[in-house]
Amino acid sequence: MAHAHYVAPTFIFGHGPWSYTKVHLCQILTHYKKRHRKSDPKSTLLEHLVTLEATLADEDHSIIQRWLNQPRSLRQPFSTFVSKGALDPVAQLLADIMGTPSPAIPVPQPTIDCAVCMESLEPESLYQQNITPSCDHETRICASCITQSIDIQIHEISWDMIKCPLCPELMSFESIKEIASEEAFQRYDRNSVIAAFRHMPNFTYCLNAGCDSGQIHGGGDDQPIMTCTECQFKTCFTHKTAWHSDMTCSEYDEVLAKDKERTEQEAASQKFLAEETKICPNPECGLHCTKVSGCDHMTCHFCHFEFCWNCLASFTRIRADGNTAHTNDCRWHPDQLNA
Repeated sequence: MAHAHYVAPTFIFGHGPWSYTKVHLCQILTHYKKRHRKSDPKSTLLEHLVTLEATLADEDHSIIQRWLNQPRSLRQPFSTFVSKGALDPVAQLLADIMGTPSPAIPVPQPTIDCAVCMESLEPESLYQQNITPSCDHETRICASCITQSIDIQIHEISWDMIKCPLCPELMSFESIKEIASEEAFQRYDRNSVIAAFRHMPNFTYCLNAGCDSGQIHGGGDDQPIMTCTECQFKTCFTHKTAWHSDMTCSEYDEVLAKDKERTEQEAASQKFLAEETKICPNPECGLHCTKVSGCDHMTCHFCHFEFCWNCLASFTRIRADGNTAHTNDCRWHPDQLNA
């Protein structure tokens, strides 16, 4: 199953999603009483912000944009900025000049948004190498997201179709070994080995629904029980089915032959019923009737319902309405008789 991630608009309140930290998002949402949880991922908070943007007046848009235009290291809490925004620009400047000097503010480390989870992270939290030798883009994805992406692909698609999470480049064996979790890589490695051997003689897949392993069965038809080396499930190599525990292969062949004969007989019976019989049109009967000879005026021998063999019209209606009671395409309908 594919796992979709929320894709934020290019700009929200005139700024790209990378301009917001989770703290900034929570401050804006809290000020405008937009319900959210601080533990929500950044992508969810951005969704709330997009919804909020559509409901606010132009004045509020302007306030948020002015706040975001400030250097991040000097940015006040949003509610504080809004309360000071009640002053005109000159009064605001004087208030800032006359205010109590604040201690030196440490310059925060630059952050980069992960392209998948959109969390603002320090550069060292991102994957530090090219994902594939041919990738020519920035590696803006955190180590956790890239491992999760590769693990999901290993479980959901063919082993040789695993791609870089940020571009269409196929992943190499070495890159997947470097990035995938240990458990996922073991699965990937096994799948690649199975792919190399699956066209060889005596290769058989395990038929256990919960297993995707396979192996070369050296015993062939002489030793038909193949036991999976991964899950111990027993498969019949000869019949390519779960091992028939209480029967030899010869006995199982006899059962298959009887099943085939019964199936053929049932098919022949169904063919005969479809081609040679008609169902009595009495809704309370439904017996299959056969016409051996004679005219099209039929009487069901079980319920004695009378009907036209050609169009199944009831003879009670035919006696009351004449031949117009037959269907239009019946040869006994007046239109057909007069043609």
